[in-house]
Amino acid sequence: MKLTLAFFSCAAILLSASSQLSAAIALTVPAGATLNQNHNGLLGMDFDVTGPDGIIVTRLGAFDSGQDGILGTIKVGIVDRATGLVVGETLSFSGDAGDVVDGSRFLALTTPLVLPNGFQGSITAQGYGQEGNGNGQVSTIDDGDGLITFVGGGRWGGDDPLTLAPNADGGPANRYFAGTFEFLSEDLNEDLDGDGLPDAWEETFGLNPSDPDDADDDGDSDGLNNTEEFENNTDPTERDTDGDDLADGEEVSTTMTDPTKRDSDGDGLWDSVETNTRSFTSWTGDLQDPDVPQTGDTGSDPNDSNTDDDGFADGAEVAAGFDPNDPNSGPSLSFQGMLAIDYLEPGVGTQNFTEGLGHDFLVIGEAIEVTALGVFDSGADGLNRELTSELWVRDDNNLGTSLLASLSFVPGVPGLLHHSNRIKSLPTPLVLEPGAYTIVGRGYGAGEPNGNTAGPGPDLKPINDGGGRIEFVGGARYGGGGIGGAVGFPQNVDGGPPVRYAAGTFAFRTEPPPKLLWRISSSGNDLIFEWESRLG
Repeated sequence: MKLTLAFFSCAAILLSASSQLSAAIALTVPAGATLNQNHNGLLGMDFDVTGPDGIIVTRLGAFDSGQDGILGTIKVGIVDRATGLVVGETLSFSGDAGDVVDGSRFLALTTPLVLPNGFQGSITAQGYGQEGNGNGQVSTIDDGDGLITFVGGGRWGGDDPLTLAPNADGGPANRYFAGTFEFLSEDLNEDLDGDGLPDAWEETFGLNPSDPDDADDDGDSDGLNNTEEFENNTDPTERDTDGDDLADGEEVSTTMTDPTKRDSDGDGLWDSVETNTRSFTSWTGDLQDPDVPQTGDTGSDPNDSNTDDDGFADGAEVAAGFDPNDPNSGPSLSFQGMLAIDYLEPGVGTQNFTEGLGHDFLVIGEAIEVTALGVFDSGADGLNRELTSELWVRDDNNLGTSLLASLSFVPGVPGLLHHSNRIKSLPTPLVLEPGAYTIVGRGYGAGEPNGNTAGPGPDLKPINDGGGRIEFVGGARYGGGGIGGAVGFPQNVDGGPPVRYAAGTFAFRTEPPPKLLWRISSSGNDLIFEWESRLG
């Protein structure tokens, strides 16, 4: 069964004299409701459109615990259960933006979304690690007199970007205080001139519902006539409906991409930069902000999120400096070794300290090999500030004598996400002989807080000592300036414990990987190959 989704101008819908509309809020959270869970991943509640003429979604809503403003950022969208992808817009809620209705905040869709009869969706929210959601505190369902039906037992899991939450929950269907939506009902099938274009659609975009000839017009010169615009859910008054620098007709007939989505395959790259030449040239943009214009030619497939089948999304590879067309060019599937400090989920920072935050440790007995550096990612939801992770060597006076390694973590290229850690491999592993060292995280602040166990959290940070090969000591330390200034070693000793903060970390292994050593020599006319297998 083919489902056709359409996007309407809100003002035109509301003012259309022929429209018979009634508004309903699908899931209403009672006023005064507060959280009982902090889940930063996806929370979805499934519904089916059962009304014969479909529904029009005009606003999306997000639960606001206590109705006192949203902490962090909550993303809400409607996911098609058949494809697992968001249809229409994804809206972001933060602070006191939006209208409060009972226990939720609502924002209007730029272009209201028509969901036809038979559509199977899931209203999905992500990012409640800081604000807090409700679980088992059921909301009130309004089905619009039979236009929608909530089904299943709720679903959870996953992470950014918004997709279909993978894990089925135990019910009921309205299990969470999380996302919701407002919808209208309308007769979407009335077509007075018989041109195949619903009257409401024609009125919305300034066409004449009494003129059957306008179905063949191409008013925006994008290569699609109005019938094709309707069939492809595009705006007949905009040459480039999704704003990805490709004309609607080009996307429909040439690139075979979705003309209503800048990023058809959901890999973070605009369709216009994914030219499918399989040859990378250049790319500029910001994966953390899809509204920042993207330019260049990545050569990747705009309809395949992992062009080279190496397990990494094309956008992640490009942002990290790798070729998305080459399976041998890409970040490691995981960091090598073990994390000395593993910041677990849901770790949410509570302090905005912009200078260095350090943890002293000793390497004991034999050398270790540091393979990667990392930083704490508050909420595990992407970075909002530039951070650095630094490895220092200390002298007998517990002062840093030299900076051994430093890696930068920025919003556009945050690094591999593992629990609440962002990890980047060192270009060359660093051998640390027995001695005194400090791992430092720097740059936290508003929008990306660190953790401090002197405050309320987070304290989810198990330590891996490599079987006694390292030991964290002292009371932790702070200071040394922030990013952009004269950066130095954090000399101020704190009150403990040794791993006090959620900030920097590192990956290490106690034995280097196996190596095969070759020696090639000659004797007369003979070429001699010698080898020695050395493990460790």
